[in-house]
Amino acid sequence: MEDIHCNFTLLGKLESGNTVETTQASESEKMEKMRSEFQRLTTENINLKERVSEMKLTPNSLYGKEDKVKYLPEYLTLMKVFQLLELYIPESSRSPIFKFEKLMLVLMKLRLNLPIQDLACRFEVSKSTVSIIFNSVIHVLYGRMKDFIFWLDGKQLQLTMPMEFRKKFWSKRDVILADRGFDILESVGLMSAEVKIPAFTKGKSQLSPHEVESTRKIAHVRMHVERVIGLVRNKYTILQDTLPIDLMQSDEGKDPLVDEIVAVCCSLTNLCESVVPLD
Repeated sequence: MEDIHCNFTLLGKLESGNTVETTQASESEKMEKMRSEFQRLTTENINLKERVSEMKLTPNSLYGKEDKVKYLPEYLTLMKVFQLLELYIPESSRSPIFKFEKLMLVLMKLRLNLPIQDLACRFEVSKSTVSIIFNSVIHVLYGRMKDFIFWLDGKQLQLTMPMEFRKKFWSKRDVILADRGFDILESVGLMSAEVKIPAFTKGKSQLSPHEVESTRKIAHVRMHVERVIGLVRNKYTILQDTLPIDLMQSDEGKDPLVDEIVAVCCSLTNLCESVVPLD
């Protein structure tokens, strides 16, 4: 019987025990690096989400961050205003902007007078959407806040009148300070009030002693009136600019939009601390 011979060819290398251990260590190191990279990406993702959340204008993102609302009513006042308006601010399923963001958009327009294009970019909507939001929310602000501007009765007026005004115009009647050229005698008279207007020398060489003294009193306190008017214009810079003519238009039965804007700015100013000292 013939012998059978088999030939085998060895491909590669036989791994020793040390080689296997080295391979396992290498795989373990790779897994550790992958876990570390995964953890880093997870942390980075969380941080990015937090930063995006902080960039959004929400009550939570503004809480405790007065620097973010320094150009708006301070935080507590802002939230009170939102609570007053929330149920009345219109919302649409087609609009990506929440009610609070709509209020912020309007306040930013009033306070900073940002261009429509700028607001459209900030809130990621079209310019036409910005205009629609501004007009609709201004109507709500006006309707809910116009009563913040009211005529005090005599007793309340005496109790809240700044000391400078008490010294110069203390009387049982309400006194309205007006500049020359304001034809308001009739309308003020209907409120049983008296109009005080600085005297002028038209048609005469000089003022009488009584007119000089009266004008001096008016001038002394008028600066406080001008401070309040200046405060409104400085706080809400939309009033410093030339307003578009279409703001003068109004729907039937409604006030012109420009009147609503001015009234809202004054109402918001009335929520702030007075610039005229009471004592």
